[in-house]
Amino acid sequence: DGYEGWTGDDDDDDDDNDGEGNTEGGRQILAGVGYSMGAIVLSNYVARSGRGCRLDAAMAVSGGLDMREQLNFYRSMRLWQPMLAKELRDTLIVGKTEARYRSRLTEAQYLDLMRASSISSIDDQAVVTYNSYDDLTHYYTEMSAMGDTDAFRSLTSSSSSSSSSSSVSSSSSSSSSAASSRASVTSNV
Repeated sequence: DGYEGWTGDDDDDDDDNDGEGNTEGGRQILAGVGYSMGAIVLSNYVARSGRGCRLDAAMAVSGGLDMREQLNFYRSMRLWQPMLAKELRDTLIVGKTEARYRSRLTEAQYLDLMRASSISSIDDQAVVTYNSYDDLTHYYTEMSAMGDTDAFRSLTSSSSSSSSSSSVSSSSSSSSSAASSRASVTSNV
């Protein structure tokens, strides 16, 4: 039916975005505030919009900038994610979107989704499969404000490679430069 589910990397905005703030012509200031998943989505929007962001201010509370860290956050998977996973499954998946998931997932995939005991498992079983991401890391990269930045690539390649110190210092300065431009975008919002 043409419906695509919402995911944490959705950052669509009007195509007529002129990059101007909202205070031109006496308009009021437009601010965004997000908590938890809302903070993740807000941070992603601001980071990906750059200077074209339609918000004059943004405040993210209790959201992550790099959701790939969730892949190794085992305490949360055991402690609080099972409660959220049950509520998400009961309210959203079974309650509101079951027909859509059943139409896109195989019976085995849907059964795995119903057995998922953490948000990460639901993301893997439902969001990744339903929306054709390569894997959970791909989805978490796309939903993160940090995304797959040059800074992230520089840091991971310099720590995993055994290159000379000149390439390490070169990648360090490039990561500092990328981090500075992200900080500048954030501070301009």
